[in-house]
Amino acid sequence: MPNSHRVLQINKSGDQAELQLVEQALSDPGEKEVRVKLQAVGLNRADLLFQQDLYFQKPSPYSRIGIEGAGVVEACGPGSAFKEGDRIAILPMSIDIAQQGTLADYGIYRDEQLIPVDNQLSIEQASSMWIAGMSAWGGLIHAGQLKGNQYVLINAASSAVGIAAIQVSKSLGANVIACTRGEQKHAAIMATGADICILQPSGSSDYARYESELIEATQGQGIDLSLDAVAGPASRCLIRAARLNSTIVVHGRLDRRPMDIHAGALMKRQLTIKGYRVEETLNNSIQCKKAIEWLRAASCSGSFKIPIAKSFALTDYASAFRYLSENSHFGKVLVNID
Repeated sequence: MPNSHRVLQINKSGDQAELQLVEQALSDPGEKEVRVKLQAVGLNRADLLFQQDLYFQKPSPYSRIGIEGAGVVEACGPGSAFKEGDRIAILPMSIDIAQQGTLADYGIYRDEQLIPVDNQLSIEQASSMWIAGMSAWGGLIHAGQLKGNQYVLINAASSAVGIAAIQVSKSLGANVIACTRGEQKHAAIMATGADICILQPSGSSDYARYESELIEATQGQGIDLSLDAVAGPASRCLIRAARLNSTIVVHGRLDRRPMDIHAGALMKRQLTIKGYRVEETLNNSIQCKKAIEWLRAASCSGSFKIPIAKSFALTDYASAFRYLSENSHFGKVLVNID
């Protein structure tokens, strides 16, 4: 057993932050804790925000990094319900990133921070499906109250959450309108199960076309539920294409500009606009359990899967984050901990 291991950390001084792979002493697990040999880590946009000090958790001067991952239990502390050799994934949003960040050879985690991984599921899938899957399930089912046969709009559809949301929606029999800014991603999006794929507007001059295509995709009935990762001025199109008594669940701000919301349109459509973060589901024990059970069953049956866009070695972390920030990928960016 090694006495030390590799840890990717943020060396932060003032406004400057630099990633560095360093050696740190290996710790022993405490009561109801385990030491996990991490094997794969799914990267998220939150990892970029964390480095920039724009995430809700803040990095310390020598913070670890990484919010998702999977591996094998290597040592158990007193009272742990796990045993050596158990395959596990990290429960989304449950860890102190600065101390427990997953981009490392090992991590110490409490029992309640872990999800058992079925043998049918690869470690790669287990390391990269939970944040996207729970965000999609929670936004659509917990917050959006999705029902079968509804018209559901999912924008930023080539993202991991978008791909997950398409699969969750189709599992309930919804009609999925997927939207993306990358025309070259249309075929891949349709292959995940979307019923139609529409190009998101590039500017205000394109809003009329976008709104018209959204309404046409619903056969004139209007959208029942929108899972909106973009927000910004184009929100007016989702509002104008919405059905009476419909809902827009806003779970992202890819467009940092203010939303364009007209009170008259809200009143006319009796529309609900709701902000959502995955913590809303994770902090509700009943909904969290339902989400985990659904995702586990769907992933093991093969009806739910997040494609891996590209994998990188831990030593090539700079290339991995550069690729992630370019936003040209389809699915998840993975780091293999070898």
